[in-house]
Amino acid sequence: MKDFSQLIDEAKEIFDIHISDSNFQLLEAFADYFAESNEKYNLSGIKDVSDIRKKLFLDSISCLPVIKGLENIKAIDVGTGAGFPGMVIKILLRDINFTLVDSVGKKTIFLEETATLLGLNGLNVIKERAETLGHDPDHRERYDLVFARALAKMPVMLEYLLPLTAIGGYVIAQRGSETRQEVANIDKLIDRLGGEVEEVVPVEIPGLTERYIVKIRKVGQTPDKYPRRVGVPKKNPLQNI
Repeated sequence: MKDFSQLIDEAKEIFDIHISDSNFQLLEAFADYFAESNEKYNLSGIKDVSDIRKKLFLDSISCLPVIKGLENIKAIDVGTGAGFPGMVIKILLRDINFTLVDSVGKKTIFLEETATLLGLNGLNVIKERAETLGHDPDHRERYDLVFARALAKMPVMLEYLLPLTAIGGYVIAQRGSETRQEVANIDKLIDRLGGEVEEVVPVEIPGLTERYIVKIRKVGQTPDKYPRRVGVPKKNPLQNI
């Protein structure tokens, strides 16, 4: 992909992340296959080469400083779409046991094909709704890291993600310009779901709009009734009371 090699310098300059030659080859192969598949199947509205590099790959890499030092962990990316940030993080941190979840079949098929193409082990792809997965005993409170990128409004996102997060684990949520106001309005709600905001990290990527990563620690069990049945969290978001 044209100009994709800039990713190496950008990751180092912005996030102090070193990308090895072997990892870059995998990232580039992923980018090429994504661009090709996106034209055929419309996996994402992001199609410009520069936007793919910055808005998808570099934005995914922005999560790495926030999870630095965590090892031998299980992670899940909910609503991963075409694999952002989950597939990018898996390529760069190969020891993580990673699950990618999306409810759209063409996207999960693409992810399975990508995993085979890149020869990635320890990667599981699931076609499912977050509300259903959150009540599955094989997944409920089983993950050390739970990622989501622009998945839903904050109350909805929390109801999706915290039931999957193990006590002592973290939700890593990539959010936009209204993040600080969102966080200020969820204190009681996040406590009800068993979470606690640990930090809100600003992300500055040249040429992109204001971004933040919200790191939420799971400090207690999520009540069994959450998440509510499919469609209800989005239709009737939980209130901060």
